[in-house]
Amino acid sequence: FQPSQPSDYIEEPQCQPKAIQFSRPIWKFSLLPSVIIAFLIAMNVEQTLFSQPIIDIISVFGSIMALFVVVIWALSSKGQNYKQITSEEAPCTPPSKLTKVLMDTHFVTAWVVASFMVFEIFVNVVGVDLTGWFSDYAYLAPLIAVAIGLLPGCGPQIVVMTLYIQGIIPFSAMAANAISNDGDALFPAIALAPRAAVVATVYSSIPALIVGYGLYFYGL
Repeated sequence: FQPSQPSDYIEEPQCQPKAIQFSRPIWKFSLLPSVIIAFLIAMNVEQTLFSQPIIDIISVFGSIMALFVVVIWALSSKGQNYKQITSEEAPCTPPSKLTKVLMDTHFVTAWVVASFMVFEIFVNVVGVDLTGWFSDYAYLAPLIAVAIGLLPGCGPQIVVMTLYIQGIIPFSAMAANAISNDGDALFPAIALAPRAAVVATVYSSIPALIVGYGLYFYGL
């Protein structure tokens, strides 16, 4: 006896976009080295412990995987409207765990790559001196961090954390950004209920400003 299935249920991988089907074996092959590299980065392991050829291999591997993820993400959705792009709806009902993980990974990585590309363009092409700018206008750092927190996705917030780790912005700005941002959850929220998502984001900016400037005047 076979239990009945919902009418919209489609067996995998037939219901997957071809890009997702193509990415599955590549991810299975690259998952272990990706986890190892991510662990080393998370533990702040010094690059000097490795030889230059190994460092070059890691850099090339990371660049190739970043480009691969962005391309697969771009090809995984029809992209005919905003909801299709941001809501991360699984093509299968129910989706497999691997499919959902890959879709989320592609989506988040593409947004992070885009944010860092914008950051690098401003610093290296336009010539923006963020260190000098935040030194001269440190009192605006919490306000700018809150404004960045209003942007959907985790990419801009990772850039803010990077600036804090590099000593460019104070702790008060980082804390204000952490409170004001809604991360990737804001994407589906905007797709499903735009007005409610915007109102909720604006509400979160109020305590973010209070905490941010409270820490700033406290000397942090």
